[in-house]
Amino acid sequence: MRIQKETKIIIIFLIMLFLNEIILLYILYMANITFTFAYVLATLLGLLSAYLMNIYSPNLNPIIKFFVLPILVIYVMFMVFRFLFPNLNDFGKGLKQYVDSKTENNIHNTGYVEIFPPIFAVFLVIIILLYSGLFNKGANQ
Repeated sequence: MRIQKETKIIIIFLIMLFLNEIILLYILYMANITFTFAYVLATLLGLLSAYLMNIYSPNLNPIIKFFVLPILVIYVMFMVFRFLFPNLNDFGKGLKQYVDSKTENNIHNTGYVEIFPPIFAVFLVIIILLYSGLFNKGANQ
């Protein structure tokens, strides 16, 4: 079975992103930098740069396109965010607390916390049966 060109590009993209994250986490660990909102924004911009380079220059070397460029963009943007927006991480903490509070209030107000686990278990069993093809056996005969 031959792997098509798009599938190869996606596989290379995912491997390079995984390697990028390992290297960036190592850099952050060595520099005593914690996982912050600025890092999340910089990572999203790095992923966007890899995606745009894949679209606008498909003939570029995949090592540069999916490895070198995203690491460079993430590192530079992270340093720019730290220098120009020093309170960005405080905003991220406030945003996280707001989302957590709203989520907890909505879950508490619905009162469905008691019946959600059994419904989730039934849903999970149905998904497993659908993917195993159990429901298709009667239709194919």
